[in-house]
Amino acid sequence: MNSSNPAGMVIRFGIMPFEGTNFHNWSHRIKTVLTELDLLKLVGEENGPEEKDWLRKYAKAKNASVQEKYTQYYKIISNEPASKLLTLKFSESSSSTNHFVEFHKIARELRTGDAKPDSTEIICHLLLSMPESYENVVTAIETMHADDFTIECVKTRLLYEAMKRK
Repeated sequence: MNSSNPAGMVIRFGIMPFEGTNFHNWSHRIKTVLTELDLLKLVGEENGPEEKDWLRKYAKAKNASVQEKYTQYYKIISNEPASKLLTLKFSESSSSTNHFVEFHKIARELRTGDAKPDSTEIICHLLLSMPESYENVVTAIETMHADDFTIECVKTRLLYEAMKRK
């Protein structure tokens, strides 16, 4: 397929046609590609000739950066364990132990996949999985000293809170 036609551009730059959501992000990605290809003037945003060489180099660098960031984030959000972790929520009507078992199961899956979250990211996901009623204990945990900020310590604090509420 010829990379100069629109279908080739989709393959070359990994940009899918607009699907009705996230227009700002899609538009930004399209504009960076059009700028790199010196085609942005065709959609009404022309740059002056005195800036052309500098802008072309800048556009290539910017486009490479945008596309790399998109690729990194896409790997994370398209990862099934990551999406499970983002949607996992603790319900106070269920067992906190079951919640932590499920959380650790998903976190383990995530660590064995492409995404390699560090312990701080795992702790943040755990805190985000707690209901709004845990806001005070979550805030207290967030202010803990870095040496105490381990998954075991955080889980103990959350379990203690859950036991107090029963």
